Amino acid sequence: MRRISGLPNPINHLSFYPDGRCLAASLHGKNGVRVFEVKSGSETGQDRDYGDHSYCIDFSRDGQRIVTTSNDDRIRLYALKNGALRKLEKAVAPGGKKPLSARFSLDGKRISQLGFRTRRQ
Repeated sequence: MRRISGLPNPINHLSFYPDGRCLAASLHGKNGVRVFEVKSGSETGQDRDYGDHSYCIDFSRDGQRIVTTSNDDRIRLYALKNGALRKLEKAVAPGGKKPLSARFSLDGKRISQLGFRTRRQ
């Protein structure tokens, strides 16, 4: 066990790399996501280009990609190499709804997304 400290806001969601060597965190506020090497606890990747809270983060089963959701209405897709992130795509969630979570399909070819329910006036 290890404590992740020094982050600017609380962590909303954690996800382990398939073999357990990396840990990805989505952060509250406009602080984006971080990737850490588990053994040392050192940060290996980050993206702070978020307009609001990041709620979910998921690794593909092969560990080569990460998908995240944010309250800024965006879903982001990253390539992961040696713990470093490279943004592949940043897109508005289908239907323009605030995406709560996203997950890769087992074969890694598709992403499913769940959006927030909006209040009726």
